[in-house]
Amino acid sequence: MRRRARINKRMLYHYFGHKDDLFREILRRKLEERVAWAAAAPDDPGETLTHWFKLACEDMDWVRLIEWEALAVGDGPLLSEAERRRAFGSGVDKLRAVQAKGLLPRDLDPRHLLLAMLGLTTFPLAFPQVTRLVTGLSPRDPAFQRRRIEFLRRFAQCLAPARAASPPAARAGHGGRR
Repeated sequence: MRRRARINKRMLYHYFGHKDDLFREILRRKLEERVAWAAAAPDDPGETLTHWFKLACEDMDWVRLIEWEALAVGDGPLLSEAERRRAFGSGVDKLRAVQAKGLLPRDLDPRHLLLAMLGLTTFPLAFPQVTRLVTGLSPRDPAFQRRRIEFLRRFAQCLAPARAASPPAARAGHGGRR
């Protein structure tokens, strides 16, 4: 990070204090971005998954940051835990609304659905070695990203509840009359 900012370590700590203070500030900023991303996500599950994946690909440092946090904290208290819990709660509420619109199965627990969606979009980036072993491609490879986006769209289509069959004339826009 200090290399990107083109400052030395001493100056970095002068502005941010201890390493933990720097981590907190970066995490705070990243969390603000993520809340905005979640709010801007489309209702369509396939578009949401591809939206989240594209954003994660643009900021793989976020994935590393939460991995570091997981290793350092484990099940212990998190920075801004109450705020983060509210943000995830908003995500769960949004999924409930999408379920109510019939775009996702209503019998799926929206909390576990959110976890699954997060896993689908971040796992390949969090574990690039596994991604490469399974697919032969790095998650940074544009070919992998294109294939993953297509997979996420198709996966979401498979997850969508089956629509009630309507008469062919109604589907064609004739309303069943001639």
